[in-house]
Amino acid sequence: MKALPRLQPIELLQRKASLAALGALPLCNYQSLPVPVPGPGGLRVAFVYGRSTPQLDGGLLIQAPRYIALVDAEAGAVKEVRLLPGGTADELPSQAVAAPSGAAESRARRAHLLAGYDVLMPEFAAGRTHLPPGAARVAAEFEPLFRQMAEQPLLPVYAELGQSFFRWLAAAAT
Repeated sequence: MKALPRLQPIELLQRKASLAALGALPLCNYQSLPVPVPGPGGLRVAFVYGRSTPQLDGGLLIQAPRYIALVDAEAGAVKEVRLLPGGTADELPSQAVAAPSGAAESRARRAHLLAGYDVLMPEFAAGRTHLPPGAARVAAEFEPLFRQMAEQPLLPVYAELGQSFFRWLAAAAT
């Protein structure tokens, strides 16, 4: 059985991507959820970036993402920040995302989701589908929680970028 790689915590990878994007993409003020993607030399984590505008109801108007940042999950190094190629993102209209109901509950669910990444990404990187019981429980809970927390307008982008991860997750969660 392949050993689990030592990956950086997802929150650190998220901060590193955010800092890299901040300098390179000053007009893009919205960072997506992380998307694990296989890459040359190991696992990478993708984040897409676009503009968002606050709405009077506390929600956001999210424009289609235009940029992607890829971070090496083991080293924690930002590998690239670039324009998204044409495709799904070009077809997305700007859409409003409702304000979260109960900010504390939303933060707790987001923290639970991010903790799930830290459990599942090493298993994904190692290609394991027969997970230990704790990881199997996280795998079973992850996809429904991801769908709750993901911005509905970005679901097609997540599906396109995360094809390998979500296919693996479906196999590992059964």
